[in-house]
Amino acid sequence: MYKVFTHDGRSPIQRTDTGWDGKTVPFTLPDVGLATGAAECAAGWNYCEDIATALSIAGFWPDGWPAIVTEVHPSRDAIARGAKRRASVLTIVRVCTMPEIEAAIHSLSQRWFGPLATEMAQEQIAWWQALGRPQRDEAAVEESLGAALQVRGLKGWTLRRYESAGAARDAGDAGAARAAWAARDAGAAWDASHISIVVIGAEEIKNESVMEQFLPIFEAFENGLWCYWFLDDCFLWLPIPKIIKIGNRLHCETGPAFELPEEKLYFLNGVLVPDEIVTLPSEKIKRYKHKWFTLKSSG
Repeated sequence: MYKVFTHDGRSPIQRTDTGWDGKTVPFTLPDVGLATGAAECAAGWNYCEDIATALSIAGFWPDGWPAIVTEVHPSRDAIARGAKRRASVLTIVRVCTMPEIEAAIHSLSQRWFGPLATEMAQEQIAWWQALGRPQRDEAAVEESLGAALQVRGLKGWTLRRYESAGAARDAGDAGAARAAWAARDAGAAWDASHISIVVIGAEEIKNESVMEQFLPIFEAFENGLWCYWFLDDCFLWLPIPKIIKIGNRLHCETGPAFELPEEKLYFLNGVLVPDEIVTLPSEKIKRYKHKWFTLKSSG
């Protein structure tokens, strides 16, 4: 029996905290009760009979990082409903190996893509590996960025890492950076995850000049680069933030949904909220949420 988690041990669909750190095995998840009705999706710890089914439901990279696939043992009250199973308690006995996951991806690709199954499986496995590479290795990022400056003839430029978007925006006389921030609307900032795609195209058409310029950015992204700015004689950069999402919306009910080393932003269903909305004790939270959302909706 198998269950999928996000890269940090959360539920892949609801993004709730399971209490598991994503590493320790064996580990018994807490008793959450069990709904015994006919619904396929209901209260209890949900899991599947095989890895392929579990991945097809939870997704390969539910929070932008490769999922953790685990083998689990359910409690005796386990029931089956459609393609899913659930129990009040699950024990995680081991983390599945990459060969097991690759076999499941190939199985799903046969089902989904027909004659293109082999090629599509290889691409999905490559994405799985690529998304798992960012290690937040500051030295490796700066080594790659130094190579990017050299290939552009920008000798003598300095590299400067910032721990928050605000710090990068307000740095010195960095007018371009100051004008850049609203994260997704950062016109003067370059998003390494998007720029890195240039490398794939350059490789396809064998354009060595473009490859030479952008491969260092791609390598820096693999090691933790998120956004960067070219200034007059300085290169500013930000590390990849930790994010928690439900679907395409930032959402976390237990902490920040967007987190840099020195910046934490709280979101509920994609809405940026004051941290008190999330962090207040439970006996106060309902009253505070009602007051805040009432004020927001009225103007």
